[in-house]
Amino acid sequence: MSNAELAEQKTRTLTGAKVSPAYMAHVVLRTTQKDAMAEWYSKVLGTEPVFENEELVFATFDDEHHRIVIYDIGFETSDVPGLSPVDHIAYTMSSLEDILNCYVRLKREGIEPVWPINHGPSISLYYRDPDGNHIELQADTFPTMAECKAYLAQSPEFKADPIGDEFDADALVERYEAGTPLIELFKRGTLPPPKTEPPRTLGPDRSAAVLKMTRPL
Repeated sequence: MSNAELAEQKTRTLTGAKVSPAYMAHVVLRTTQKDAMAEWYSKVLGTEPVFENEELVFATFDDEHHRIVIYDIGFETSDVPGLSPVDHIAYTMSSLEDILNCYVRLKREGIEPVWPINHGPSISLYYRDPDGNHIELQADTFPTMAECKAYLAQSPEFKADPIGDEFDADALVERYEAGTPLIELFKRGTLPPPKTEPPRTLGPDRSAAVLKMTRPL
């Protein structure tokens, strides 16, 4: 994806084609011992932090902007019935077109995302499988991995809010097919919010603090 492609304005058609991810991107783990976990993965996998605050550590061991996230949720996962120490597993799609074709196809089959969100370095759709495992399909929003990583490490926007902006997935499809330049679609906060409150990655009957991720009620 070049800068010219990002700025290009042209109509597009989504067919709902069956598209597989390009690769497995990262895993997010819930914990109450963030520093110890980050140190362990550094020793075992050779990870280095890309971004860190009081609750989160984004770390990587290669050119990918992050391979693992350690998320200090402030309580034991065993305190919430059905809550796994694994928050989600993420897969990267090759393009926004690929992730939107997945969305269109899966919606036809009655499978809808539980959490559409623009994290900044990626636009993501989170799904929940029949066992309650959470799968993130993401498309990177910068032309190069180095730019994605720099956004995590240096962006004031990401520092202020590393979670991102929820959006209406149908609105994204409409604007994509209408020809809105990708650079506009990729900006956080440019899409309308979801029409209904998304169940996010945990759904009903879960801790409100976790349901809202890091955001207070």
